[in-house]
Amino acid sequence: KMDTATKAEDQGSGNKNHLSSYPGPCTFLIPGNHDWFDGLSTFTRYILSRDWLGGWLMPQRTSYFALKLPKGWWLLGCDLALDDDINIEQFHFFANLAESSMKPSDAVIIVSHVPHWVLNEYENHT
Repeated sequence: KMDTATKAEDQGSGNKNHLSSYPGPCTFLIPGNHDWFDGLSTFTRYILSRDWLGGWLMPQRTSYFALKLPKGWWLLGCDLALDDDINIEQFHFFANLAESSMKPSDAVIIVSHVPHWVLNEYENHT
């Protein structure tokens, strides 16, 4: 069982109940820099505005998300847009989540579309 923390849930949309009662697969996506070439319009139309994709539940309503995984793990999906940084809305979302829901012993996996571990060496950054 996986809990999701999204902006829509914080606003009381009830996605969490929908997600936890669905026995099938769920998917969450993060946009890449090419998704921002049209201001995220296509990503919003085909991902955020839909509930289903080929039998997969898509409860995500923002370009970023947080998933509470088993055994104290979290998966944070960040939208770096074209700036290689999160915006202020994401910062507040993740900061509030850390304060209100994460325990000091929890572990976090951060997902972004930019492979910094590859690019840092390639671009000679430290």
